[in-house]
Amino acid sequence: MAAAACTQLCHRAAGVAALALRRALLAPAPVVAAAATMRFAAPRTGIDNRLARRLQLHSTTTAAAAPAAGPLLPAAVVVWLAFLSPGHAAAATLAAATTIDLSGNPDVTDAVIARLPPTLRALNVSKCKNLTRNVSFTHLTALESLDCSNTHAVDAGVASLPPSLQQLRMGDCNLLPTANFSQLTALRVTVLAGTATKANKAMLDSLPPSLEELDVSSWPPGASLTHLPRLRVLRAAHSYIDGAALAMLPPTLVELNLDSCRGLSSAASFARFPHLRTLAARHTELGNAALASLPPSLVSLDLSGSDSKPSALTAAALFSHLPVLRVLDVSRTAIGDASVASMPAGLEVLHMSRCGSVTQRASLDHLAALRKLDSCGTDLPRATLAACRARGCVAPADGVVSTDSFNGTFALLPNGRLVNTHWVGNVALWDTAHCKAPVATKSLSSSFVFTYRFVSALAVLPDNRRVAVGMTTVEGEKGAVWVWDTRGASHDPGTIKLDTSVDALVVLPDGDLVAGGSRGSLYVIDPYKGDVVVGTQMNHSGAVTALVVLPGGGLASASKDGTVQLWDVAARTCVGHLEGHTDGATALVALPDGLLACGSGDGAVRLWDVGRRVCVGTLSGLVSKVCALTVLADNRLAGVTADGVVCAWDTREGTAAGTSGESALVPTDTFVVPTTTERTNYGLPVSLATLPDGRLATSGGGLHLWQLPVRLPATRHGAI
Repeated sequence: MAAAACTQLCHRAAGVAALALRRALLAPAPVVAAAATMRFAAPRTGIDNRLARRLQLHSTTTAAAAPAAGPLLPAAVVVWLAFLSPGHAAAATLAAATTIDLSGNPDVTDAVIARLPPTLRALNVSKCKNLTRNVSFTHLTALESLDCSNTHAVDAGVASLPPSLQQLRMGDCNLLPTANFSQLTALRVTVLAGTATKANKAMLDSLPPSLEELDVSSWPPGASLTHLPRLRVLRAAHSYIDGAALAMLPPTLVELNLDSCRGLSSAASFARFPHLRTLAARHTELGNAALASLPPSLVSLDLSGSDSKPSALTAAALFSHLPVLRVLDVSRTAIGDASVASMPAGLEVLHMSRCGSVTQRASLDHLAALRKLDSCGTDLPRATLAACRARGCVAPADGVVSTDSFNGTFALLPNGRLVNTHWVGNVALWDTAHCKAPVATKSLSSSFVFTYRFVSALAVLPDNRRVAVGMTTVEGEKGAVWVWDTRGASHDPGTIKLDTSVDALVVLPDGDLVAGGSRGSLYVIDPYKGDVVVGTQMNHSGAVTALVVLPGGGLASASKDGTVQLWDVAARTCVGHLEGHTDGATALVALPDGLLACGSGDGAVRLWDVGRRVCVGTLSGLVSKVCALTVLADNRLAGVTADGVVCAWDTREGTAAGTSGESALVPTDTFVVPTTTERTNYGLPVSLATLPDGRLATSGGGLHLWQLPVRLPATRHGAI
C-alpha cells in the first residue's frame, strides 16, 4: 500500500508540473520569460513525449524570435530537462538556453549544475541552499555572469569557477581566506560584501587587473588596489578603510562609497582621484579639509551625518571649488550660511535637513537650477522656500513649530492651532504662526501620570477650544479621558476612567465622544458630565486602532482584526463590515467624494465604497504600518507610515475611471518626515493633518509644517 501511495503522489506531482509546463509553452515568449523564477518541485519523469516534442518546437520558435538570449524557462522545467538523456526530444531546449535563473529553487543540486549546457552565459543560483562546496562550474566555458549569493558554492574557494566570468556576485558566502581570484582573468565586476569571511590582503592582491567594479564590506590593514588600473567603482561601506588606504587606491575611480567607514579622519584627502564623480560618505568624520581636497569633477556628494554620528563639517565648509556638482546631501551637519552661499549655481538636488547652524539670513537665490530641496528642521525663511517653489523647485518643508514631541499624537483646532504631547503627562497648544514656544501647556499631577503614563489620543470638542485627552497605562490595559480647556477656564468635568487603553478618539455630530482601545470595545462618552459612559455594546474581536465619522453621521472603526465596522451609533448596532486588510486596519479618513480610505499594518491603503461595501481602489507607495491618513487642501489623499514616509495620491484619478473592480494608484508626491525616537508603548510615532491654510502638519520628532504643490485632477473622457 505504501508503494502504491508513493506512485500516486508521483503521478500527481507529474501532473502539476506538466500543467504548469503546458501553460508556459502556450504563453507568448514575454510570458515565458516572466515565468523564469517559478518555484515548485519538478519530478524527473512524468512528462510525456508529446509534451517533450511541444517543448522542442516551442524552444525553436522562441529562439528564432530572440536569438541573442535564447529561451528563458521556468526553473522547475530546467531541473527536469537537466536529467534527460542527450538523445531525448526535449534535450535541445536546455542546450539552447543562454540565461537561466534558478534562484531560491530547493531542487537545484550539484548534479543539476553539472548538466547545464556549456553555452550558458548567465546563471543565477542565489539562495539555492542544496548546493554544496563541491559544486563545479568549470564546464560552463562561456559563462560570463554568475550570482551564487547565499549558497555554499564557493565554500572551498573559487577554483571551481570558469575563467570566462566577467561578473561574479558572492554576497553572504563563506568564502575561504585563501580564495585566489587570479585565474579569473576576464573578471570585471565582483561583489564580496556580506561574506562571512572578511577579505584579507592576499585575497585583494589576487584580484585580476581587468576588474572595473568592486563591492567589499571589509578592508584589511595594508591592502592596496593600485594593481587594478581599470577600477572605476569601489563600494566599501561599513569597512575600516582609512586615509592611508585611500592613498592605495587607483586614481581611475569615478564612484566611491565610504558610508559609515569609521577609520576616516576629518582631514582625509581625495586629491588623487581627478576623475571622481560620485562620493558617498554618510556617517563619517570627513570634515572641511577633506571637502577641500575633493576634485572639481565631482557631480554627486553625500556627507550627511546622523544623530549618533555627527558630521565634522562646520560653518566654514565651502563648496565653490565643485563647479559641476549637481546632487548634494549635507543633512545633520553644522554647515552655515557661508556654506550655503558657496554652493554651485548648477546644483539640482539639495538635502540639508536639520542643519542647525543655517540661519534665517541664508539665501538660495543663486541656486536657480534647484529642482528638489529637502530642508526639514533647517531654519530657512518661508519667503526663501516660497521663492524656490516659484522657480519650479519641489520644496516640501515649510517650517518647524517645535522640535519636541513625545509621540506623534496631536490634534488640530479649526483656527489652525495644534495640540500635541511634548513630554510624558504633558500637552501643549501651539500657534503655527508663532513657533518655538507653546501658547499654553497643561501638566498632569504626578500621581495621575504615574498611573496613566502616555497621552495616546486627542480629539477637539465641538466648542473648538476644549480638547479630549486620552491616556493609557504603561501596561496598556486601562485608560482614562479628561478634558483640557486650552483657554485656561477652570471648569473640569473630571477624569473618565475606562477598562481599556485609549488608542482612538472621535467626536460625534451630537457632541458625544467615542473612545476605542485594546479590548476592542467602543465607549460612547458624554465629555461634559465627567465619569459617565453612555454605552459599551459595540465590539471588535481585536483592538480598535482608528475611528472616523462618516458624511451621513455614521461611525467607522478600524481594528487589528483587519476589519472596518460601520455603526449606527444611536441604535448601538453594526450595519456593515469592510474586510480585506491582511495585517490589521490602522488608519481611517472619509474622502470628499464619499469614499472611505483605510490604511493597514503592511502599508496597504484601500478605498472603500461604503454604500456597496466593496473596495474600489488600492494605493501603492507605502510598505510599512500606515499611522495616519488625511485629505489635503486640493482633495488629494495623504498618508504617513511609522518610518516617516509620506505619500500623496490623487484618488480622483482612480474614481474617474469608472471601473467596478479595484484600480491601483501610484503616489503623486513622496517625501520623508521626522518620527519620534521615544520607545513608548502607546501613541503613534508620527501623525499628520491638513491646516486651514492648506499646509500639512506632522507630529513626531517635533511639529513640522509642509507645503505640497497643488495638483489639478486629471481630465478623463467618459468619466462617471
